[in-house]
Amino acid sequence: MTRFIIRRLILSIPVLIGIVFLVFALARIIPGDPCVAALGERANAETCNRYAEEHGLAKAIVPGIFRVDGKIEARLAEAPATLVDNQFVIYLQDIAAGDFGISSKFGLQVTDLLIQRLPTTVELTLYALAFAIVVGITLGIISAYRRNSVVDVFTMLIANLGVSTPVFVLGLLLFFIL
Repeated sequence: MTRFIIRRLILSIPVLIGIVFLVFALARIIPGDPCVAALGERANAETCNRYAEEHGLAKAIVPGIFRVDGKIEARLAEAPATLVDNQFVIYLQDIAAGDFGISSKFGLQVTDLLIQRLPTTVELTLYALAFAIVVGITLGIISAYRRNSVVDVFTMLIANLGVSTPVFVLGLLLFFIL
């Protein structure tokens, strides 16, 4: 059993790296200029250059790939020089240090926002878990007593509906009910 768990943990590392890269890439290939999106009407050439420098956006996205005027360009001749000093490496370093950056919506550290919202998330999760346990055990007992009947089919239908409903949806429903 221990070997199985260790093997699964080792196999999850490439998956985790792939997910991190996918999230990074999706955030970088969004069309448009991040400066214009963040600053709106205040964005001009000077402020956008300063914004790009302050936020590390003037560096290569990955070795040899740059964003210039909102478009992605390949400058493969510059790839060796940007092998270590690029946005992806900085992104990985920041994640490893627990720095998830600043929220573009609230202007606060994302880590602080996560910590601030953690108690509410845990509360919703516990309510959803308690609801699932109570309803699941109740439906299981009813289904066992009325095996192969209309009641059994109906309880199985409700149970399957409950299992296929995402936890966050159940949490939101309970939030409004309680």
